Amino acid sequence: MSALPKLLASFREILEDAKDWAQGSHEKSNWLIPGWVLLGGWPFRLPKGRGSAGESEDEGAAKLASILDAGILTFISLTEHDEIRGKAYCYNRFRSCAERHHALVSLPRRQAKRRGTELRFLECPMPDGGTCADEKVMQLLGNLIQELEDGRAVYIHCYGGHGRTGIVACALLCLFIEVAPEEAVSIFNHLHSYRVEYLGWQSSMSCNRVSRRLERSYWVGGS
Repeated sequence: MSALPKLLASFREILEDAKDWAQGSHEKSNWLIPGWVLLGGWPFRLPKGRGSAGESEDEGAAKLASILDAGILTFISLTEHDEIRGKAYCYNRFRSCAERHHALVSLPRRQAKRRGTELRFLECPMPDGGTCADEKVMQLLGNLIQELEDGRAVYIHCYGGHGRTGIVACALLCLFIEVAPEEAVSIFNHLHSYRVEYLGWQSSMSCNRVSRRLERSYWVGGS
């Protein structure tokens, strides 16, 4: 990952120009580390409900294509297994469509795997509005860092790309940039605000919840 260490070393400097790079590939996404870590909501078609008017098949396909065209090779899902229901929307449908699109614009799966450019799908299910055991998050972070070290850009998502995604994103900042949890939350909120569809998601209460979660977890600098 020759370019990534240099990017991380100058992260605070490039953060000053976030307006030039933070906006993501689709309206509900943003870059955390430009070209390497993209954050956002469900990467495929959304059904109606939970604040969503629902998305058409074409809208879902366009969203997925935008993520893949941004160079993403690894998807990290924080949604629960039955969270997105319906044959046209579910996780299995998303994976099959992603594989098909990737094969069309890149290489057939077997050839891509030989070159290390196949799609990978990692999961760490968390309840909406919550998280999971520290050990599982530690394992996820280890896998996430390995993907980056392998030179693979990642897309971290939950349903909306806010709370659960924020926890993992902030932990990654603490590990990679070596910042305190409070600063990680501040950076996350700042970059999140560049989404096209920005709803002012982070309240001070949710910021405090993320910060407390990080502070008491030994894997981001605690005892």
